[in-house]
Amino acid sequence: MAIKTILLNHSFDRKFDDVYEHILDFKKFGEIHPLMKEVTKLSKIELNSINYQANEEALLLGFLKIKPNYEVEVIELEA
Repeated sequence: MAIKTILLNHSFDRKFDDVYEHILDFKKFGEIHPLMKEVTKLSKIELNSINYQANEEALLLGFLKIKPNYEVEVIELEA
């Protein structure tokens, strides 16, 4: 299986500290993300790296239900 990297750009209308806290803890990000139905912490690889399993549910073209599942690694490069 090939590993793919997807980079996303978002803009938030909140204070930086609030946004940073929710992005660093992907479970918290899943609570505010409209498509995420469940986020599970899998493992802490290193001091600054955590793996999560994310399960989403969305409507494609407004009527086809898709349920993507994927792993996420969140790495804090610098505090």
